[in-house]
Amino acid sequence: MSWSQNDFPSGLKVDEEPSGAYYTPAAVPKCRKKKRRPAYTSTPSTTSRSTTKTPQSPVWDDSSSLFCSNERYSALLKQVSSIAKAWDLEHTRACDSFTRLATCILHCNQGRMPEGLNMETMPLDAAKLLRDGLTEQAHKLCFGYAIETGFAEVQSHIENLAACRSHLYAWITQLSATGELVEQTSQLGFSSPKPSVGGISRLPIFWTAVIAESNGLLSRINKDLHYRQQILLNSVSHCLTAEGAYRLALLWRHLGSLIRWSAVTELTDHALEPIRNLAQ
Repeated sequence: MSWSQNDFPSGLKVDEEPSGAYYTPAAVPKCRKKKRRPAYTSTPSTTSRSTTKTPQSPVWDDSSSLFCSNERYSALLKQVSSIAKAWDLEHTRACDSFTRLATCILHCNQGRMPEGLNMETMPLDAAKLLRDGLTEQAHKLCFGYAIETGFAEVQSHIENLAACRSHLYAWITQLSATGELVEQTSQLGFSSPKPSVGGISRLPIFWTAVIAESNGLLSRINKDLHYRQQILLNSVSHCLTAEGAYRLALLWRHLGSLIRWSAVTELTDHALEPIRNLAQ
């Protein structure tokens, strides 16, 4: 049997040996290596591409300093409402206590047993005197005990009102310092994401009014506490009659109407408006 050149693959001569390509063994499949994924951790990576915003970094936003100052200023402005509520509550309690004291002094002067004082609540020494038949001495001891208790109760409320005054003074001091910080920050030309309304300073426009009104309120509170101490010292001599006790209790309540927190709280609400606009 004869073979022709056409029976062989093209490019392969009869005298030539087959190319080694026809005898190449099958390619061995490569083993796929598992990719190692980084473990999830809360610790930031040192090779992270994120840039920390520091004052030296070119991506530092200077407006953040202004934002923090405004946040601190806003938090301080909101504190005055709690001080006002504490004062109003304590003043109401002080008025009730002084009215009871004036009534107690009147009843003792009339020889009547003060309200709320009986065999169970009176001092032990007074009960012993009653048991021994010394009624007059027992009544005098009860009168002194009731008046002393009433004085101590009213005095405690005055001290609580003085504590509210101290809180107001500390608030004014912190507010003044923070307001000056906000003003200095706004004068440094820091870039803000949104311009202030009307091109005015970022400092709340009512800042000066808030400080002035708060100082005026503090001055009135100082006078109020001084007058209350004087009334308390002279209460025994002025409550010997029903009319005197009534007028003195009315004067005590009238002093509270001279202390108006509404002017300060309304101004603080107005001062918070520019800060809310910047935060939006």
